[in-house]
Amino acid sequence: MLTSEIKKPLLQSAAVIALGLICFGFVVSSGSHTFFGSVWAIISGILYTFLYAIGLTIGVSFCIACLIGIFLACIYLVSKDQAHSIWSHLKIKLKYNAEEMKDVYKKCSCSKTKNSCTPKQKTTPVAATPSPQQDDILSKMNKLEAEIAELKEKEKRNSEIISKLSSDK
Repeated sequence: MLTSEIKKPLLQSAAVIALGLICFGFVVSSGSHTFFGSVWAIISGILYTFLYAIGLTIGVSFCIACLIGIFLACIYLVSKDQAHSIWSHLKIKLKYNAEEMKDVYKKCSCSKTKNSCTPKQKTTPVAATPSPQQDDILSKMNKLEAEIAELKEKEKRNSEIISKLSSDK
């Protein structure tokens, strides 16, 4: 007998035992002495578990967003261009991951005439994942934009000096 043949029933039995222990824990911790009180303890325990999972997901997501914001703010204090570059890469990655999650949830498109599901074709956008070449191009563009801004400031300063010198004569 192969180990893969034993693996599935073993995991199923472990899941049933774990579910039974969790339900037993809900009933024991409720302190109820009646049958319906025990059933209500199991139902409310399951609902509180879902509520806890949802709250934990929202809380962890908020904390991660705050930490990313603090990280980008610290980088912005050092280099505005680098912070902008990291933020644009982060937006691209988040958009790509959102599309991937959407594809996972919409993996099957079931038609009303058939009861069978057909997997959808996976479409990935071309510019969704930045390549090393795109990273180089973005960094060069950021450097050029910084140089252009610096040259415009110098031009403005030089034109002020020229106008001041011409008005003095």
